[in-house]
Amino acid sequence: MMNHRLSILILGACVVTTHACAQPSQRGRALVDQLKSEHWLDRDQAMRELTAFNDEFSLDDLEFFLADQTLSLEQRARLMQACLQRFREHPKGGLGVAFGATSVGSIEVVPIENNPNFPASKMLLLGDAIASVDGVMMKSSYDLRAQIVSREPGEMLPVTVIRAGKLIEMNLPLGSFTKLTGTARLDQPLAKRALELRWARKGILIEHPDTIGLAITLEQWTDAVFPSDAPANLRSLGRTLPAAMIAGAQRLIAIGQYAPRRIRTWKSLELLEKEVYKLALRDAQVMLRIQRARRDLQKLRHTELLAELDGAATDAEKAQIKNGLAALKAEIQTLDEEIAELEPKSTQTAKPLP
Repeated sequence: MMNHRLSILILGACVVTTHACAQPSQRGRALVDQLKSEHWLDRDQAMRELTAFNDEFSLDDLEFFLADQTLSLEQRARLMQACLQRFREHPKGGLGVAFGATSVGSIEVVPIENNPNFPASKMLLLGDAIASVDGVMMKSSYDLRAQIVSREPGEMLPVTVIRAGKLIEMNLPLGSFTKLTGTARLDQPLAKRALELRWARKGILIEHPDTIGLAITLEQWTDAVFPSDAPANLRSLGRTLPAAMIAGAQRLIAIGQYAPRRIRTWKSLELLEKEVYKLALRDAQVMLRIQRARRDLQKLRHTELLAELDGAATDAEKAQIKNGLAALKAEIQTLDEEIAELEPKSTQTAKPLP
């Protein structure tokens, strides 16, 4: 059991998929089978060959093997790592824009003028803001970049654009990421996020196992680290937790997405409770911004539907628009209630130390 948990902590993910594509070569299958060899050097050699940048295996070929439900956890983890390395050389999309003012649900874009490599630049205007991609609201320019590079040159990017206070649905043709100039780069986090989006569209679902175990709760972990019957000095500010225990508990305690290097040592139960409180406060503030942006977008859609209702030619069209208006009104009301609940939580000050 300990070895199994250690392997989960090191390898970090498994895959469940419904993706289907043409069967790759038998050589590829043989290398994937070699990933479960009892000899580490054989496994490592197979991964290097699968990852090598040549024409023998494509990214699609590697993704095909992730559909095999009989793969071991290590086989899946190695294949995912090979996909990530291959993705860096795989053709990726580029929109050909710079980013201006950015807020949740409104990523302002500045098109590159007169650039034939990016046809979308002729469709976008200065001051346009992208609200969502394929129905998913954009929270930041990072989200938008990940959506773009997760696609290939020539693909269409389905977006909702805010232009002069109105919503416009557009399909933006993508150019090539390699044709971008300036500060465009593909760092490791962006590549991972883009690959996850690509997999989601192909039906490849990633599961991230809990590094401690699904059965343990935050309260149980806290009781184990700071037992209630322990001497007072063990629960005081002078006690430092082992780094390994902190790393193992971060998925339970951190409400946001902390990188391990940002996890600080909690020296007492009081400091732990304060940190959890701060994270809950930050989570409420982020959710408040998201729900406000969603409400603003739905209000824009409601206003546009009202204008369409005035111009409807038939009773059937009017009935359809009225149904849409009713649904939007109900959704806006729900968002208003959620916002009213979040507002007092997001304005609270951090929990003071006793």
